[in-house]
Amino acid sequence: MEDKKDLEEIVQQEEEAAKAAAQEADVRERKNEADRLMERQKNPHALIRSTISNKAEDAVLPQETMADFEKELNDSFVKVDTETVRTGEDVNANSLSWEKLKRMQEDETVITGEITEVTKGGAVMVVEGVRGFIPTSRLALTYVEKPDEYLNRTISVRVIEADEEQDRLILSARELLREAEEKKRRERLNAFKAGDIVTGEVESVRDYGAFVRLAEGVSGLLHISQISAARVKSVRAVLKEGDSVTARITKIEDGKISLSRRVLEEEKIERERADEPKEYSDGGEATTSLGSLLKGLKL
Repeated sequence: MEDKKDLEEIVQQEEEAAKAAAQEADVRERKNEADRLMERQKNPHALIRSTISNKAEDAVLPQETMADFEKELNDSFVKVDTETVRTGEDVNANSLSWEKLKRMQEDETVITGEITEVTKGGAVMVVEGVRGFIPTSRLALTYVEKPDEYLNRTISVRVIEADEEQDRLILSARELLREAEEKKRRERLNAFKAGDIVTGEVESVRDYGAFVRLAEGVSGLLHISQISAARVKSVRAVLKEGDSVTARITKIEDGKISLSRRVLEEEKIERERADEPKEYSDGGEATTSLGSLLKGLKL
């Protein structure tokens, strides 16, 4: 009875070790090994009979001792320590997690999580039990001077690389931030329409024209040919960064705004001409006109 109890304890230990072994290595390979061990655990006496059947004295069976099958049991055991068991559990969970992470990458799934650690090159977020890395350049749209400020902050990211073989999970918030900014820009862009007279600030000067900032994230191009009604040889000769410019929007196409200050100048000239008083001369045209009127009168 004592031996049977010891055997049951060993079998129980064997079961626990088998589970740890299955968790530690590749799931598919370990599954077959676990099934084999579980089958043996269901019928431990078969192990005893197998060992005893090799003995010549089949008629008189000696009383089995633990030493008779100690080696076979020991060979089936996987010696693991606490750290190995923990890692094995992680590996088992991650065989399923990596598949999900790859689907997230393909579907461009938005993941919201907390930054749990900040390293020299970026930040760490745990996704599906896997430690994901966010490079500093992908934390924001602009340069991040103090990555430590992101610690314990909740942000949204996407999976941009999920490599199970390399145990590498790369995340990024930059694409989502860029998309959000583009959405806001388009909303602000929709507030403008062709024909509007707008005022903005020159944000950059090029040889072909100047870009004028009309709203946050919204700029229009004032081409060199549209700067003035007079011929402009050099953009920098008449405009510089920071100058205030009033122009008319002549076209909005594919999210791009075309501006013209020349049109406003020409319109002003036309208005001034229209407002000028009409002068009649003593020339032939005026005389002829007056004569024509008098000719038709009957006195």
